[in-house]
Amino acid sequence: TTDPTEMVAGATEVWDPMPDSLAFTNTYTIAPNATCAPLQSVVSRKQHGAITPPFDIPLPLAGTPGLESRGTGAANNTYTLVYTLGGNVVTPGTATVTQGTASSATTASGPAANQVTVTLTGVPTAQHMTINLTNVGVTGGGTLNNLGVNMDVLVGDANQSGRTDNGDAIVVRNLSGQAPTSQNFRADVNASGRIDNGDAIVIRNNSGVALPP
Repeated sequence: TTDPTEMVAGATEVWDPMPDSLAFTNTYTIAPNATCAPLQSVVSRKQHGAITPPFDIPLPLAGTPGLESRGTGAANNTYTLVYTLGGNVVTPGTATVTQGTASSATTASGPAANQVTVTLTGVPTAQHMTINLTNVGVTGGGTLNNLGVNMDVLVGDANQSGRTDNGDAIVVRNLSGQAPTSQNFRADVNASGRIDNGDAIVIRNNSGVALPP
């Protein structure tokens, strides 16, 4: 209590020194840091020909995984994941594919000071993947572990239906001859920098393939 008149015989005094309300005279900004919010976002990034900047597919940290539909075939696809952290990176740590398949997973610091780039090679289509980043050193001497993200891979699924089929071929046909933009880059399936017959061929070669349950 804060009211002395409420004290009764035999009671132990426990005083609350805090007022019922607090008023701050200054403005404060709460910002994430490497300890409280170590992982801010992850994207799958691809360069489409000579077009800059590259196009990113967001990979949500929770809920439905992001779908990577770009690639060149049923196997041996390469993907670049960019992890954005709450602090600047000193050492990029180690990446491990804990679900799904890839021939290799390598790490490098950058491109920004608070980012780690993970390069996946030898990635087959039609799979659910989990990529875990560990032992990342950040400014101040901290080490970040278990920075996992999920990504689905289905090459040619331009309309994100979960199946590569004629619907994707129609998307490419309707956009044929165009350069990829932030609105239509998924139709540039082979990331050549142009939506054309090359993308239609990739879709045709993977037609009928679907994500597993």
